[in-house]
Amino acid sequence: MDVRTSQEDQQPAAGWAAVDGDPETTWTALGRAGSWICLSYARPVAVRQVAVRFADDSPTGLRLLASEDALTWFELAPALELGAVELNYLWLLFPAAPLEYPPAVREIEVQGSPAR
Repeated sequence: MDVRTSQEDQQPAAGWAAVDGDPETTWTALGRAGSWICLSYARPVAVRQVAVRFADDSPTGLRLLASEDALTWFELAPALELGAVELNYLWLLFPAAPLEYPPAVREIEVQGSPAR
């Protein structure tokens, strides 16, 4: 898996704090609007659920998009209602934060298995 964020050029590899399995580490966006995290998998993953744990005081607005090829994207939540979804890319978009704090993610848990 690879992790990229909207601020990769300013904070390289900072996104790993959101997927390292340690809820004490946190990825915090540099700004309040247009922040994102993208997870990419070398092989397709059959995802059943995505859970995102936010830090205290973090806005929790989130949009999940998925793709198999990074060209065509679709909303993940409605697709998951029908069952597991095969994807190679998971994009977490944080809309403009309504509070004074930027988005801060403690952990992203993707429940899935290698696709067949």
